[in-house]
Amino acid sequence: MALTQTDLHGNTTLLFGFTASDAPSISGFLARTVSTNDAEPEVFVTATNGEGHVEAVAVSKSANKMINATFTGYITTSFNPLSVSSTFSFLGRFFMIKKIGSPRPKGEFVECSIEAQSFPLVTS
Repeated sequence: MALTQTDLHGNTTLLFGFTASDAPSISGFLARTVSTNDAEPEVFVTATNGEGHVEAVAVSKSANKMINATFTGYITTSFNPLSVSSTFSFLGRFFMIKKIGSPRPKGEFVECSIEAQSFPLVTS
C-alpha cells in the first residue's frame, strides 16, 4: 500500500510505495517496495582519439531511458526462484528479471529482492 499526501488543492502526491494494482505479478512474490534508477540512457558510448581522449559521445534520446529496478517484498510458501517467470509488466513497461536474491528472514515473514531491467523499445 502506498503512502500518499494531499496538498491544499486536492492533488495527491505519491510519497513512497505503489498501489496493489500497480504491483508486478510474480508467482509467490508480494512486492512491497521498488527502487528504480530510470535516469540512465540506454546507449552511452564514446569515441577516443589516438591519445585516448574522448572526441565524441553518443547518448540515446531522453525518451529512450532504460529502467533498472529492485523490487523487495515477501514470499509465500509456493515461491520457487527456479520457476519464476523471466518477465513481467510494471507500470506499462516490460521488465526482464536479471537476479533473484536469496530469501532472508524479516520478522515473522521471509523477504526477497528481485532485480529487473526494462528497455524502452522492447515490449515482449
